[in-house]
Amino acid sequence: VFPLLIEKFSFKEQATLVWQFLCSIPVSMMAEFLPWISSSLSTEEKHDMRKCLFKIVPEEMLLQE
Repeated sequence: VFPLLIEKFSFKEQATLVWQFLCSIPVSMMAEFLPWISSSLSTEEKHDMRKCLFKIVPEEMLLQE
């Protein structure tokens, strides 16, 4: 499935799909999920995940931090 997504969708389209998925997760669940998933990542992987999230989250949403 992932090779087809990469082949058929631009990065921007992929980011939009991921953003839509993230928005479907309740905030309370996300507050538990992100620390849980990051606890299993190395420091470099955490940094990569953060960079990826900054690329995926629309700029207007980043302003709400």
